Amino acid sequence: MFAIHSSPALAAFHTAASLIGLALGPFVLRDLLASRQPARLAALYLAIMAAASLSAFFFPSRHIGVGHVSAAISVAAFVAAIAAWALRLAGARASAYAFAVTILLYCDVLIAVFMLFVRVPFLHQAGPAWVGGIQLLVLTIFVALGRRCVASFHPESGGGPSLVTVGHGGAHAGL
Repeated sequence: MFAIHSSPALAAFHTAASLIGLALGPFVLRDLLASRQPARLAALYLAIMAAASLSAFFFPSRHIGVGHVSAAISVAAFVAAIAAWALRLAGARASAYAFAVTILLYCDVLIAVFMLFVRVPFLHQAGPAWVGGIQLLVLTIFVALGRRCVASFHPESGGGPSLVTVGHGGAHAGL
């Protein structure tokens, strides 16, 4: 019988959810950068990331590890994103949503990099200095991405092209 609490089934479910989140996350960030209102893809991404984050707590462990900390941060980010979305993403809530979605993807990428170094033999042999260096690079990239997403995401402005263009001398030409 297939039960989610069994280790192989849990690992397969968690890994699949995490990989789907890794695949969908860049598209959701692209929509943030374009200041598009969240749509079905964002809802699917948030649901999958919630499943991946929550399932991380069901792995047997004797101590709190990187995965647990990342999952806890992800759950907090998920709650913040859902709350901001439920409150219509106006004003500062849009920034909170953009920040939370970026954090969700960062936590997923953080664990993916960590797992690559654990599971891939030549990366594992590279040692902890390489893991730390790559994680620092990933953090730097996500800090920059997060700043851009927060600065760019203003869904109340419509996010689409303006129907008014500015002509020579500042005169407006309506279309």
